[in-house]
Amino acid sequence: MIFARRPFRRLLIASPLVRRRNYTAEAQALFARFTTPPTEARKVLINNRIKALIAAGVWTKLKADYVLAAANAQAAQRNWKQDAYNLSEVSAPTFTADRGYQGNGTSSYLTSGTALNAITGLAQDSCALGVWSLTDASNSAYIDIGTLTSVSAYAIGRNAGGSLVVSSNAAGTDSTAVADSLGMYGWTRRASTDFDIIKNATVTNKVRASGGFSNGTFVVGTGGASFSARQIAVAFAASGLTAVEWAALRAANLAYLQGVGAA
Repeated sequence: MIFARRPFRRLLIASPLVRRRNYTAEAQALFARFTTPPTEARKVLINNRIKALIAAGVWTKLKADYVLAAANAQAAQRNWKQDAYNLSEVSAPTFTADRGYQGNGTSSYLTSGTALNAITGLAQDSCALGVWSLTDASNSAYIDIGTLTSVSAYAIGRNAGGSLVVSSNAAGTDSTAVADSLGMYGWTRRASTDFDIIKNATVTNKVRASGGFSNGTFVVGTGGASFSARQIAVAFAASGLTAVEWAALRAANLAYLQGVGAA
């Protein structure tokens, strides 16, 4: 009996090994910045997140993109978007693989070493800051991301009064009631007159004029004198995101976190 030979080209295209290596240039550049090469399974999760963000038009807006729920601390500190504004530890925050970094509430945090207003692509009236928290904690002193200066930019996941509190490149603060400090929250400003506070899929518009652009160092886990003890899985700074773009970023983050067992 004579069997027909399948063309080599079809075998090559169908090969799982070839499919696994079909990563975006952006993902491959990130892999090269990791001291320990990621597993194939991790590469797929990373690549899928980046592809989703590119497709949604969010990737171009991200300037500092930290997936702290990484395989190791070195990978957690990398800025996925570019080899700049990478994080470093201050006072030994706790790293947990596939979950992220957690401060002690008194002194530990992560710093980019760069002033917020020096991050290329961000502007006073085009800026978004946010985190994904795995900890439900109500504390007015827990600033999760940003800078605390005379004109501040930060987010507190849930204060003692049960509100998500933010300062959006402004001299004052605004808030919205929340049930917990879990998931993705922060704010996005696309105009000088108003901005949005967003908790997961809930958008609350606030009218407050921007008052400047902070020259304080951009950090995760604090904003200056107030330190968070929440476990942060993702943190980011971007130019102003629409509600649709925020939702796309949240969906991409959720898919990655589900892939590592954090959500």
